[in-house]
Amino acid sequence: MKDNSITNVSVIIPFYNRDEFIIEIINAIDRENQHLLLNIEIIFVDSNSSNNIYSIIKYIKNISDLNIRVINTLNSAGEKRNFGIKSAQSEYIICIDDDCIPATDFIKNHLLKLQNSNSEKVIYSGLVKFPSRLRDNSNYYRFRDYRHRVYDSMYSLNNEIDFHKFITMNMSFKKSAIIKNNLFFDTDYKTYGLEDTQFGLDAIKKGFSLQTCIAPIIHRESTSIDLFILKTRHFAQNYFFTFYKKNENYLSERIKSDIKSRDFDNHAPIIKLAKWRNDNSSKYRLAMKILRIIPISLKPIIYILKTYLNISDKTRILYSYKIYRFLMIIIVISTLFDRKLKTKNFI
Repeated sequence: MKDNSITNVSVIIPFYNRDEFIIEIINAIDRENQHLLLNIEIIFVDSNSSNNIYSIIKYIKNISDLNIRVINTLNSAGEKRNFGIKSAQSEYIICIDDDCIPATDFIKNHLLKLQNSNSEKVIYSGLVKFPSRLRDNSNYYRFRDYRHRVYDSMYSLNNEIDFHKFITMNMSFKKSAIIKNNLFFDTDYKTYGLEDTQFGLDAIKKGFSLQTCIAPIIHRESTSIDLFILKTRHFAQNYFFTFYKKNENYLSERIKSDIKSRDFDNHAPIIKLAKWRNDNSSKYRLAMKILRIIPISLKPIIYILKTYLNISDKTRILYSYKIYRFLMIIIVISTLFDRKLKTKNFI
């Protein structure tokens, strides 16, 4: 019999107008809890984006024992996560995104890690998968899914995670450790990308360990290639204009260091690009202005690749991971020489 006076785990969900996934998320947690019999609270942290969320949750409360709350704050994923953490009633906190559906043994696996941890200063990051119907019928989603699957062996071996690979759409930690060490999300990241990476790096700087957890989520995101290109551009913008400048000393020292890390070395090229841009943007202003022609010259290549990928999306035999990766590299390079993009909520 569960003790209703104690909240065993808090699930925090930064929310923005994604009513279609509310029932799926709650049903998945409720279904697992039929066996766990825990006192679970689910906190949707909104910014007054939806009127329907209240009626949906009111309906679900009639058939579920879960404690479901909606709280509101500023429309920023970082702000919402921070507010959710501070508002949580449990010591054990799990964070997911509002388009992520918990899969088999999701709560169980996170909770086992948290309960059996020998250290307070550890954050766990779980598995991310795309729905099989998307993977099986789209080369684009096959590429997106493989970018997660390539790290599966790391999760099965319980390895630590490099902060570049750390994701916050499926993570867990102990609230007291976060509060005690003042480890919260950096709210300077107003657009897509790097918020996860910054949180992971800030955690490492404060002595936390980033570790794997096999708790799975199904990522229900369904972005087009056009939106994926835009996201990649904003990711690169954040890396060059915000992330590198915030962490210049740490990143520069790691690049110079004799200590080798395969995970970190995989991301050395983008760090070196950011360093090169930062070192030369003020020193060679005229040259950097001239180099702005590069993004213009790359546009036809991006268009040709995007058109090919759209046409071949449903034809499995034409799938090539390298083409998608090449497109990403070109977009990143074009952003390096582009004018600083406007920060906005475009998703």
